[in-house]
Amino acid sequence: MAETLTMLAEPIWINWGNTMRAFAIASLALCLFAEAASAQAIRFRCEFRSQATPKGVETIRLFQLEFTIDRTTGKAVLVGNAGMEPVSLVRGSSGFTFLEQLGTGVVQTTTVTLQSGSAVHSRHTIIGNELVPAQMYGQCKSV
Repeated sequence: MAETLTMLAEPIWINWGNTMRAFAIASLALCLFAEAASAQAIRFRCEFRSQATPKGVETIRLFQLEFTIDRTTGKAVLVGNAGMEPVSLVRGSSGFTFLEQLGTGVVQTTTVTLQSGSAVHSRHTIIGNELVPAQMYGQCKSV
């Protein structure tokens, strides 16, 4: 045991030239990998400024959603301030829909047209025993 502790106290000589070179190469590889990985994903930012509820249609404070689609797997996620949540992606000839299934048994959908990027986000929320539906209207664009 004493021999092990003595060995730990001995100075270790590092060839900083090789270490720095290895660090630089690893950093470059990481940057290139990150660039390649981001090229495999499509990000959409959606902005909604009006909403329809049972009370009527109203202008709302800016509401944003961001989605990412992995081009390799075809899987999509909703990106939020609390992390990422998997969503289903439904593709069609005129548009696509992101479908989020919540633990409460409700769904929220965001449908985007291919032609113009017009979007509608539908929420079917249950608070207590009350159904609180809402639809928001806006635009989505790739970022």
